[in-house]
Amino acid sequence: MDNKIIGSASLNSVSLKDKEKHRGVIGLSILKEYWGLAIGNILFSTIIELGKEAQYKQLELQVVSNNTSAISLYKKYNFIKYGENPKAFLNRENKYQSIDYMRLEIE
Repeated sequence: MDNKIIGSASLNSVSLKDKEKHRGVIGLSILKEYWGLAIGNILFSTIIELGKEAQYKQLELQVVSNNTSAISLYKKYNFIKYGENPKAFLNRENKYQSIDYMRLEIE
């Protein structure tokens, strides 16, 4: 075992203001060579459970629009796309990449 970090997940509040504290933001990252091993699924389901325990009413995330495997994972957990930014960032080839905004409403 080489004690290498192969993935991470985070859950943060959008804001501590009363009008926004019901919203949590999820971050998820897995090294590419470890994709397809269910690591993302384990981390993601854990983060959603933590969001429920924290009593968030809505969980949100951003995903690169052409990342079909990540989007498929998020849809599996009933996240829906609610927006898109077609020029969210520049990639290594200096071309714009689009991101999708997704959310899950928890009731």
